[in-house]
Amino acid sequence: MKRLAILFALMLIMVIGGGLTAQIQASGGELRIPGIIRQTNDPNASALDVTPWKAEQLVIVVLFILFSPFPPGLIPMAIGIMAVMWFLDWQIKRTKAGARGAKSQTELSTEKSE
Repeated sequence: MKRLAILFALMLIMVIGGGLTAQIQASGGELRIPGIIRQTNDPNASALDVTPWKAEQLVIVVLFILFSPFPPGLIPMAIGIMAVMWFLDWQIKRTKAGARGAKSQTELSTEKSE
C-alpha cells in the first residue's frame, strides 16, 4: 500500500509539472504563475528570471555548501562521521573477539588444572 501511495504521489508531481510546462509553452515561453504579479521586466532585478551570472553564483554556493572544508561541508562531514563510526565498530568487534578468546583461554586453563 505504501508503494502505491509513493507511485501515486510521483505521478501527481509529473502531471503537475507537465501542466506547468504546458502553461509556460502556451504563454509564449513567458512564466505566468497565478497569484504572482511581475514587478519588473529587467532580468537582473527579477527573482523569477535566471541570468547566467545568477546561475553561476547558485552553483558556486551549492558546491561550497557541499564540499567546503572550512567549516566542513556536508560531504567531508559525512566522510568524517563515517570514518569515526567505522573505527568505533572495528574496536567493538575487536573487543568482543578478544573477550571470546579470553573466555576460551580461561576455560582451557581450568580444564588443565582439574
